[in-house]
Amino acid sequence: MSSQSDSELSRKAFDRRSFLKGAGGAAAGSVLATNMAGAARAQNGATKVASVAGELPLTFNVNGTDLEVTVEPRTTLLSALRDHCSPPMTGTKLVCDQASCGACTVLVDGEPRLSCLTLARTVARQKVTTIEGVRGAEGRCHPLQETMGECGGSQCGFCTTGFVMAGVALLKKNARPSRAELAEALSGNLCRCTGYIKIFDAFEAAAARLADEQADGSTDPGEAA
Repeated sequence: MSSQSDSELSRKAFDRRSFLKGAGGAAAGSVLATNMAGAARAQNGATKVASVAGELPLTFNVNGTDLEVTVEPRTTLLSALRDHCSPPMTGTKLVCDQASCGACTVLVDGEPRLSCLTLARTVARQKVTTIEGVRGAEGRCHPLQETMGECGGSQCGFCTTGFVMAGVALLKKNARPSRAELAEALSGNLCRCTGYIKIFDAFEAAAARLADEQADGSTDPGEAA
């Protein structure tokens, strides 16, 4: 075989060097562009965070009383109730803090709402009812609060206030719910103790008690809700 000429070898070496330099330059350019884009995103993110920093005044009605609090825009309704109200509404429980257990349920304009998932600023000038607000004018417990204790529907107690708040809203709309309707309405509330049967018993007993009180005109507890 004849050997390759010096000029052919030089040209091939030059081509290889040119390719490697070009590839290296492209890689460096790609890294530089990625870093610049990441820096831009970080700067934009910092600008967005800065734009919602600070505190804002909030007025909302809690259990029939207008309250004014000062909270950060990111403050949840749960935190506003427990940490910023005076007196603090600690009956609203912080359990999962991920909107998966229902223990933090309150009523906003009569509708059940997960307070750990609700920003406080979204309920400005709305009516919020917590477990502290379902008593009657004379301080008597709501019939559902009574039957939860009587029927064994409350054990450790972490879930109880959420069930009661969901139940107060349900019984206002459906005075005599079936077990299937109870199961559907309470599907967002979790209990790790009772197996739910005692809770359903308590709801049915409360529905019957409310019906009796309405028949004799003595209904009072829960009107605030």
